[in-house]
Formats: sequence, C-alpha cells, structure tokens
Amino acid sequence: MKMQFAVAVAAALVAMPALAVEQLTGGDFESPVIGSFSGDVSGTGYVYPALGGSATVGGWTYTGGAGLINGFTATPWFGGSPPQGFGGSQYAFVQSVGTLSQSFTATQSGVLTLSWLEGARPGLGCCNGNQTYDVLFGANQAGQFSTVSGQNFTARSLVLGPVTAGQSYSISFKGLITDDNTAFFDNISANITGGTVPEPASWMMLVTGFGLAGMLARRRRQRSVAA
Repeated sequence: MKMQFAVAVAAALVAMPALAVEQLTGGDFESPVIGSFSGDVSGTGYVYPALGGSATVGGWTYTGGAGLINGFTATPWFGGSPPQGFGGSQYAFVQSVGTLSQSFTATQSGVLTLSWLEGARPGLGCCNGNQTYDVLFGANQAGQFSTVSGQNFTARSLVLGPVTAGQSYSISFKGLITDDNTAFFDNISANITGGTVPEPASWMMLVTGFGLAGMLARRRRQRSVAA
C-alpha cells in the first residue's frame, strides 16, 4: 500500500507545471553605472550607449535614440521631478524611433511571458513623453503600447507564445514617434512557464495517494491506542 502511495504521488508530481524561469539579464538596468562607459553625456545623468548607432551594454542592445537614465540626477530631462514607481536608481529609455532589445536562448520549453514597468518623460515643450512603441517578438509585432507625458511607472505584461528549449529568440521595444518623445522602461523580465497542466487521471492518482496516506495514518493511530 505504501508503494502504491509513492507511485501515485510521484506520477502526479511529474505532471505538475514547472516553475517559471527568467530568461533576460540586466532587466533592472542598474548596471553598468552611468558614467562608467564610453558614450556618457557627462554630468547630465543620462547616456546614449549607441551614440546614434548600435551598442550592447549590460545585456541590452541600444539602437538610435535609446539609452540609460538616472531617475534622481537627470534633471534636464524632468524639469521638476521624475515619474515615480521605478526600481533602484537607473532605468532605460526609448526616444524617438530608438530600439531597446535583447536576444536569449530558451533554457526550457513552454510559454514565454514578458513583464515590464512603463513610464514617460514630462511634457517640457521641446520634448515630452507621448510615445507609442511596439513590442517585437523576433521580427513580429506582439503588442503596441502608448505612454502619456508625466506618466508614473505602470506595470505591463504580454504573453508572447510558445518557445522551445535551445532555440534563440529576441525581444525588442521600438519607438514609433519621430519627434523628441520618450518612454521609460524598468524591471523588464521574460519568464518561461514549462510543463503541462496535469491530466485528470494524474489528479485522481494524487487524490488517491493522499487518501491512502490518510488511511495508513489512521490505522497507525488505532494500533497505538489498542496497544
């Protein structure tokens, strides 16, 4: 009977979904620290790593008007106070038609879900945060979002679809407004949830196993009382 219980529980647990596994690196944008690499706009608290071209730093590729910003010291960008709700001190931005992207190799098969915080630059006359951007999964548009000037950081998420272990994929945030409009990004993560939902038979085995365990426990108690 104990063997039946072990087999039932093991079979059901094998069918349970796997834990979500993070795929991206540097999604908090705290590294590299602004001022520590070529391309820093000295003393302003923000930087264009690509300087109009394309460059990869901290796991992310910055193209055109994309970069890093310090949410506490980049006063030329905020006028007054920065949007609230970001993590740490640094986050990324996509200005005009810049692109922020990262490629990765899936560590397991399953469904990929993307999550991030989205904020926006205040309206300063010359420039603002009324930006629209595409989220690309590979070369395909997975979703389109818009920010409003002065918007505090807001949580977003998007189910991108199935991925296969060992295959390479890319995720991009691409600005669509050609003027000096900027959206902010922080805490970007992409999790794969693997496994499958347990079959009804597996759930039945699990319930049966726990039932057998309960019966064994009751019998042990009865024997103890009788002794």
